[in-house]
Amino acid sequence: MELLTERLCLRPCREPDLESLTATIGEPAVSDWLCNLPQPYTLADAREFMQRTAAPGAGWEGIIALRDSGTLVGGVRLTIVGDKEADLGYWVARARWGRGYATEAAVALLEWGFHELALQRVIASTLPGNLPSQRVLRQLGFRYTGMRPTKTGTCGTCDTQRVPHYLLERPTR
Repeated sequence: MELLTERLCLRPCREPDLESLTATIGEPAVSDWLCNLPQPYTLADAREFMQRTAAPGAGWEGIIALRDSGTLVGGVRLTIVGDKEADLGYWVARARWGRGYATEAAVALLEWGFHELALQRVIASTLPGNLPSQRVLRQLGFRYTGMRPTKTGTCGTCDTQRVPHYLLERPTR
């Protein structure tokens, strides 16, 4: 599946994306805000991600690319976590921060999830200090629901810490 917005294409990861994906997630400015990823992030990890994005699954996961050039600028996912409920996640390359890409990509994926998957609720969480991501969630209409214990950290070194959680309910027409 591919979703198009004014500036972006949300799509599965492809072979030409692998080196850029590996380098981008390897940047501490990006990886420090992502949970449950191997560190260091290798080409083999990127290849596994590519295979996962090509396979059908519960929800959708892929990359955010610029529509005009195909350049990778981030990643986004909706993971089914319950009956008509999904978890939203996203990240953007450090060099692309502040341009609205996370918001634009999330709007498209949320609309798809509410219409195609008949979702009723979408949850999201951020690490406590990730204020830009928290702003994105508020711009999307999510409301803060409190601090909850969540496993965080890199693969193999996960800890449980209290992190901000957010909720977006299906818009009523």
